[in-house]
Amino acid sequence: MNLDASMLPDSIIIINNELIIDDVPAITIIKKYGTPLFVVSKKQLVQNYNKFHERFMKFTKVLIAYSYKTNYLPSICSILNQEGAGAEVVSGFELFLAMKLGVPPSKIIFNGPGKTDQEITMAIDYDIALINADSIEELERINKIASEKGKIVNVGIRIKPNIPGFLAWPKFGLDVDRWAFEAYEKALAMENLNVIGMHAHVGTQICNSQPYVETIRQMTELMHRLYTKLGIKIKYMDIGGGFGVSGYEPLYPIEDQNEEPETLDEMAESIIKVLYSCISHYKLSETILILEPGRSIVSDATLLLTMVEATKTVGKNTKTVVVDGGINLIQFAPYYYHRILPVINNNSKLETVDICGPLCMQSDVIGVNRKLPTLKRGDYLAVLDSGAYSLSLSQQFIRPRPPVILVNWNTHKSVRLGESFEDIFRYDDFSDLD
Repeated sequence: MNLDASMLPDSIIIINNELIIDDVPAITIIKKYGTPLFVVSKKQLVQNYNKFHERFMKFTKVLIAYSYKTNYLPSICSILNQEGAGAEVVSGFELFLAMKLGVPPSKIIFNGPGKTDQEITMAIDYDIALINADSIEELERINKIASEKGKIVNVGIRIKPNIPGFLAWPKFGLDVDRWAFEAYEKALAMENLNVIGMHAHVGTQICNSQPYVETIRQMTELMHRLYTKLGIKIKYMDIGGGFGVSGYEPLYPIEDQNEEPETLDEMAESIIKVLYSCISHYKLSETILILEPGRSIVSDATLLLTMVEATKTVGKNTKTVVVDGGINLIQFAPYYYHRILPVINNNSKLETVDICGPLCMQSDVIGVNRKLPTLKRGDYLAVLDSGAYSLSLSQQFIRPRPPVILVNWNTHKSVRLGESFEDIFRYDDFSDLD
């Protein structure tokens, strides 16, 4: 099978038709831990974060707050913390994890549209850098809890920029040209709030800088109005995440995408350029730029290893290959493209196949119309680009969740044990029901 090595993550190479993950043959990992299982490359994870950090450090005040919801495996979050990443969290348990891992509170940003009073209390107790409120009502609750504790809390407000071609996402934030200014005005009058932040997040899998450029223009214009009319100085300017990864496209594309995505270098240059320009134009104080990358850091750092359980062809349709891991482990597989490779390729003959998981659901599909070597039961496949949301959304649907293995150069270790049948029912009590 002819593979374009330049299209693979740096952690993966093919030697003598065998897939190698950071000097460890994938088959070696399979023989020790079985399938299905997730494999994380520490080398790729660190490389992805440092590449992102280096590109944006040209803007001297920047905080890279890794989006914990994208993949909150503690070992991944711990590695990124060791590299200097902050944490963008949207729940109490993510906040608890960040604190448990030793992330400095000054590097933790709390977002989300549905924070509970308990979660707000946690954030206030931990003295984190910023709570980005999603509504005026939430600002009032933060102020009330802070007042009860006798604290002043750093807050920002999530605004909703008007970006042509992007879904408005009515669930999140306040319209930049309507409600946002009023929210800041009301927040300023609340005695226990220190209003120093502005937050926006415009989408996901964004592969060109234009949405960020337009977001920055609208944010800085609002920042100028806030300063001149209310005297509010914004210290933290958070433009969110959503940075895309190459090769990530719908599983069933509607039309060809002719536009080449920008490189991270190009995106960073455009974002920094417009930011400096707008700050200069409006004579604003230099802010701390916050970025919340998730997918762009973890996506290609993780893959899923699976075994072929069965093959069949029904009528004249494409051959179906059933593997032992499906959307119970990669929930977004029916919507996005994942590269799929044989672990060992002993057959030069290619055939077109659909790759399906083991679940009794028609939607359990992880690859369609793929050109792969002739497959039989007992062969192994690697489903690449499995780091974003797969582990966070994996579930005990029909089968226990599998182990997670961390590869560190030429060594490997289990960083999450696979579950057993007993684990599935660990928290149930079905005794004495009469």
